[in-house]
Amino acid sequence: MVIQNSPMDSDRSIDRGEKAKMDNYKQDPMYYFLIVLTVLTTAGFQTWSILFDNFAVNAVGLEGYHMGILQSVREIPGFISLLVIFLLLIIRE
Repeated sequence: MVIQNSPMDSDRSIDRGEKAKMDNYKQDPMYYFLIVLTVLTTAGFQTWSILFDNFAVNAVGLEGYHMGILQSVREIPGFISLLVIFLLLIIRE
């Protein structure tokens, strides 16, 4: 049996099996893995950011200008990878 989601979404319909899968997503172990991974990644990045900033200011004596130079150099590999992906889209086999 096909059910409608809402009156505003009348062109999309799902069956009860798909609806049951969507309602039971919290029972999937990967859901909890993704939640834990998100929390730990955020905590790890914040810890790295605080420790790096404190070390850079207190121990090394870097100022905002120097930190900007360091962070911009750190972004260069990401820009190069975007360039490679763009070139792969343009130059096809």
